[in-house]
Amino acid sequence: MSEPPKIFVSYSRRDRTWLERLQVHLSPLESDGVIDLWDDTEIKAGDDWEAEIEQALAEAKAAVLLISADYLASDFIRDRELQPLLEAAKGEGLLILSVILSPSRFKRMKSLSAFQAVNNPDRPLISLERWEQEQVFDRVAESIEKALTGVGEPDPQSAQILQSESHPEADVAVVSAPRQEQSTPHADVSPAQAALPQTCKNDLGMEFALIPAGRFDMGSNVDRIEAPVHTVTISEPFYLGVYVVTQEQWIKVMGTTPRLEPWGIDNVREGKDYPAVYVSWRDVQAFINKLNARDENSFYRLPSEAEWEYACRAGSRGAYYFGSNMHKLKAYAWYNKNTWDVGEPYAHRVGQKKPNRFGLYDMHGNVWEWVEDWYGRYTRGAVTDPKGPETGRSKVFRGGGFHSIAEEMRSASRVGDHPDLRTYYVGFRLVKEDL
Repeated sequence: MSEPPKIFVSYSRRDRTWLERLQVHLSPLESDGVIDLWDDTEIKAGDDWEAEIEQALAEAKAAVLLISADYLASDFIRDRELQPLLEAAKGEGLLILSVILSPSRFKRMKSLSAFQAVNNPDRPLISLERWEQEQVFDRVAESIEKALTGVGEPDPQSAQILQSESHPEADVAVVSAPRQEQSTPHADVSPAQAALPQTCKNDLGMEFALIPAGRFDMGSNVDRIEAPVHTVTISEPFYLGVYVVTQEQWIKVMGTTPRLEPWGIDNVREGKDYPAVYVSWRDVQAFINKLNARDENSFYRLPSEAEWEYACRAGSRGAYYFGSNMHKLKAYAWYNKNTWDVGEPYAHRVGQKKPNRFGLYDMHGNVWEWVEDWYGRYTRGAVTDPKGPETGRSKVFRGGGFHSIAEEMRSASRVGDHPDLRTYYVGFRLVKEDL
């Protein structure tokens, strides 16, 4: 049996903590015999450490460079590690993966910056949130596995905070072949689908946007409940609410206002264009039944979890439907930074932020949204029109709320709770089907 390819990690001793975090992400590949991870902590007392490093360099098939100002200031690293690695990359095709830990002169070192870094040099790891840092390390692991074994499609979520040095306006960069975050969903549009109107409205004034059939990569590796990333086909087009159901629409159908609990009264604003909240999943089913009874030409339902994420992404492979730059989030979503933190701890009027490419508003933030599915782990492999587990204890809601942090805004983020839950931060939007 052949030895697994050696991965050489080059780092400054002052960056030891970053090394340990990288090791966590690479350890599954080492445990599975995919790689042999090497760094100077492998050197035993009494060994000729220079000879050990030279041998590891000669055997390496890939190298991860943990770049910081301390790293670039080290004469030993520059002369005895970095130079032979760069020569091997140019002459023998050694894979170089540079991770920018802190501000440095990386971009001014042409021989080094010729190899595109895993993360944007202008956004080093120390400037990112913890979950973003973990995604960079996860991207390193995926890139190594893909390059050395030829298996495993890199998770698009793990690249979401990367940014191309040569294209600073792009939200994503990849280590090998370019891959765009924004793309048209994979779809074969039939003549019948092409003839469908792009929007429609019912007699309550509820607006719906056409979501084309297609396929996408669902989930992420950010959280284990979002994994594994798997290909989902949505076989038929459908109409999804442009906005979540409002208080005015709820009153017109149900004849009552949603019950407001005293402990959450300060977290709700009342008005026709505010989201209907304090509605449980079972309350929503009662609303749907009444709505179906009054509209004989249509059938209404909650979207499946897969339909919801597909519609939310609207072709995006990034963390959010607009890409992955978290600093743009305030233009697209109500979340803790522009609600709770500024003294407005409540859901805001619908449609005040920028929509996604399908014309849907507030898919990120404002209120979480009930979907049809029971909460459970994803299955591996490609699936068509998945409906989730047959039974369960919790129903899924998606999208994040006004009280949520940026991480919970992500297209793949998912939460579950009891179908009787009523709270100030959960609402819903509907699918409309013509009969």
